[in-house]
Amino acid sequence: MATFVIRMRPLLSLLAFALAGLSACGGTASHTRMEDPATLLAERDEWRGERSGPVALRMHIEALVDTRPDASKATSALVVHLAVAQFAEQAKPWRGEIDQKFGAQPAPIPITFPVPRGARFTTSEVRFVATTNTPAALVSAPISTPGERSNDGVDADQDVVALTLPAPPEGGVVEAILRFEVAGTLASDARWMGLVGMPVGELLLRYDLATDTVGTFQTTLPNARPIVTEKDGRRLIALLATNLAPITPSASAPYARYVTVRASPKGFDQTFSSDWSHTTAAYRARVLDISAALEDGYEVPYRPVGSGRPQVLDALAWVRGRPLRADPVVRWDATHALPLALAKNDITTVDRTHLLHWVLREAGIAHTLVMARNGSRPRLDAAFPVTGVFDAPLIYISDLGLVLDAACDDCAPGEVRPSLRGGQALALPVAAGTKSATFIALPIESSP
Repeated sequence: MATFVIRMRPLLSLLAFALAGLSACGGTASHTRMEDPATLLAERDEWRGERSGPVALRMHIEALVDTRPDASKATSALVVHLAVAQFAEQAKPWRGEIDQKFGAQPAPIPITFPVPRGARFTTSEVRFVATTNTPAALVSAPISTPGERSNDGVDADQDVVALTLPAPPEGGVVEAILRFEVAGTLASDARWMGLVGMPVGELLLRYDLATDTVGTFQTTLPNARPIVTEKDGRRLIALLATNLAPITPSASAPYARYVTVRASPKGFDQTFSSDWSHTTAAYRARVLDISAALEDGYEVPYRPVGSGRPQVLDALAWVRGRPLRADPVVRWDATHALPLALAKNDITTVDRTHLLHWVLREAGIAHTLVMARNGSRPRLDAAFPVTGVFDAPLIYISDLGLVLDAACDDCAPGEVRPSLRGGQALALPVAAGTKSATFIALPIESSP
């Protein structure tokens, strides 16, 4: 699938942005509602696609990228604005009182979409647009708070919110505005171009940037329309797409990614995604640097004799033989002192990788710590540095072409856990200034 990238350049398309129908006032993201009820009802009536189930007539996602000299004090914002019609063949009505009591009702509308990790759901607004046979009316109604985050069969680089909208009146439209807060500067945002299970008539992804900020967009949707301009003292960068098919659980779902490359609030230069060294700084600090320091001053508990494949496999077997804690599965960055963990039989799945790194290092066996990315996620572009896209540390023996997943008991040497199969990995550390990464292809099946 084709990929194109747009980087913030002012005044490229004022007309294009005006056609999108949004504005930014006073340096804040627009939180205005969509078109008036008559317009939404007209779009529903003119819908040319499948007239069964829910259809997103409009989906506008607006983000305000906040930057501060102290990035930790920034609070970015995300507003998801939906207008959804539900086309459903109602059951034939029963007679009289039975019909009034048991008549068929429209089903609630499920919506699933990604938000940046750490985003906090704050407020929601819902209104119903009545049918064309009655006057348009605004009705206040509660919306379910986003529940447990799951990937719903389509993987993303961030959390996925599952949410349920109330059903509109028969033949009507329900409109919702959802607001999220994102702590810090929004350095990376990625999402599917569309919605799971329903078509989208119009999708707008928009990011409002301070004038001293550079942002970049990438999408795998070939017919998305780039919009870049300046408005009310802000730089605006966006993608507009129309007539999107429903997304089905697939790694090839159309995808878009925004990154903040750099910012200079009040002259304080900040770098986020200028190269792969910057984007992997957190991985390097939490995986490579901490792993090297955890065992300082302690004797390695196991040392294989030799440096060939048999010694590597012996080390892997020894590591997997250490007792695990009761709840061993943790985040990739949940590291702690290995000597103490070994003494208390308090080893986690991530500790196993650090322990294998320690044993191999002390035995003089050449190897590399790598960060792996789930195989079901969209492929990374080597020339498009981005933060927060890797999921688990692994060991790579380049001389043997062998990947070792110490956290996976069922994985043979050269095999990785199911979620990582066919994925990508990046060796740490990445040299400063690396603009184009060299990824290691993770195996789909075990190595011979």
